[in-house]
Amino acid sequence: MIGGALAGKFHIYQIFYYDNFYFVILLEKADEKEINNALTVIRECACGHWRLESGADVNVTASIIPIRVPEDAQGVDSLNSYLSWNTRNRAADAETKTRKADISSVYRSLLIEKAVQRGLQNHTIDASLQPIFDPAKGKCVFFEAFMRLHDPVLGDIPPGEIIPLAEQDGTIGRIERIILERCCETAERERIFPRGYTCIHLNISNYQLLDESMVADYNEILERHHLRPSMFAFEITEDEFIKQNPGSLKIIRELKDAGYHVILDNFGSSSMNIIKIMREKLDGIKVDRRVLWGTIQDSNRRMLLQTVISALKNNGQTVYQTGIETNEEAEFALECGCDYLQGYHYGAPMAESDLAQFLLMQEMSEESKQR
Repeated sequence: MIGGALAGKFHIYQIFYYDNFYFVILLEKADEKEINNALTVIRECACGHWRLESGADVNVTASIIPIRVPEDAQGVDSLNSYLSWNTRNRAADAETKTRKADISSVYRSLLIEKAVQRGLQNHTIDASLQPIFDPAKGKCVFFEAFMRLHDPVLGDIPPGEIIPLAEQDGTIGRIERIILERCCETAERERIFPRGYTCIHLNISNYQLLDESMVADYNEILERHHLRPSMFAFEITEDEFIKQNPGSLKIIRELKDAGYHVILDNFGSSSMNIIKIMREKLDGIKVDRRVLWGTIQDSNRRMLLQTVISALKNNGQTVYQTGIETNEEAEFALECGCDYLQGYHYGAPMAESDLAQFLLMQEMSEESKQR
């Protein structure tokens, strides 16, 4: 019934039907205007009240899942297999509801997926490094790596737009391995570790924590560059850690056993389960920037945060504060007991050309202090 209505409206497109009322409308070389028109038709056609042949009235809604079909898909059978797999795997994560569809964001997602594929094919995915400051030493001692992609069509694309899409289409593992490789290459060229910087932090997606080959792959990358696991820390999100997924915990313990540092990121953004965090004996905790911003002007919250940080440090965990943008925030984080500080107050993520200048300036500053 619904399929017939869609076929009547989309007679110039190909329509596929899969079990459980999954319909795929194939738009070839569609631009934003054409996608907009298609979604409008879906709203008018598929959503609303329907009367069945039995006379019963039902209310129908729909979710839109934008999928970029691989350019190398050959033949209808190949295309059907891909669409069938992708609709089932992404239906649960569909965020764009037809009644509230943001057409621009749907089209943007498709463009970003193409940009990521270009980046993978052309080897243009890179890493930028942000300094992490040690107040006790008065200088930067670590770096955190962030994905960097400059696309010839879209320009610079923020990691926050790329990562959710990469997790959906399965390219996140490949991307994160590339980021580690780029960090190793930069560390070699810029002599990061011989210069006294002791660790580079990298983020691990929730999906990667279920990849049983991840630790072995990372070890192989480091061996090729003659670097040690202790030179790298991997950051996992608080919400994933709190789930206590057995598969994720297994990977976390494998990382620690191999000699990597494991840091909890975004602490305070979720349920802040202190007991679970203290039990696992992670190497460090990064307090979410929203905790800082929401606490600095509230004396009661300040006391609570100081108590929590004190408990973590007594448990042997190093505490970082992220999101530092002003001197006032830096002083507040130190009052709360944080060991390391990170944010634009100390430097933005840097491409390698800017990193080289930063390292030189750091060395000049150290020399001037010793005179």
